[in-house]
Amino acid sequence: MRNLIIFSCLTILLTTSCQQSDQNNAETTETTADTVIQAPERVQLRYGEADTAQIAQWLTNSILKDDLDFLKSEQRNYQLDAYDLDNDGNLEYFVGFTNDYFCGSGGCTYYLLGHDGEVISLFSVSRAPFYILESKTNGWHDLVINSNSGMRKLSYDGASYPENPSVLPAFEDSTSHSDAVAILKDAKSYSF
Repeated sequence: MRNLIIFSCLTILLTTSCQQSDQNNAETTETTADTVIQAPERVQLRYGEADTAQIAQWLTNSILKDDLDFLKSEQRNYQLDAYDLDNDGNLEYFVGFTNDYFCGSGGCTYYLLGHDGEVISLFSVSRAPFYILESKTNGWHDLVINSNSGMRKLSYDGASYPENPSVLPAFEDSTSHSDAVAILKDAKSYSF
């Protein structure tokens, strides 16, 4: 009888937990390997139309200046998102390219630009979305990026983030990061 009561209580507890979990659909969960990262649904855009025009100018006049002759018109698109990674009051811009000129079998090329157009980091072999963690290294938020079929944690070294996340060890922190911010998730595309 006692076992029946315990079993009944556990069944009720599990049923109640599952129902509450279904009601919390305001969060999105990305799972790769053994890593679970929960991120809130994408918030409103953190940048404006003037930012997109400025970034297109930076891409054309400096960052991709040497590539322009090789790019087809359909390859001159980028995805954009922004976040203040170092809490200095200025946005840093995540610029992603997801076409055959910038992508290979392991992932695509992404740039992290400062508010002044300076290239802070170039990420190769990467796939969006990226996740911004609450943790910081050298005053900048740590990032988690999907690279070469695994999640990788990138920490700022004082000058940039690592360029090729695929060579980093797999990020196997199975704790839930409910405060992680998803970047480049369902990002808008722009042309330059």
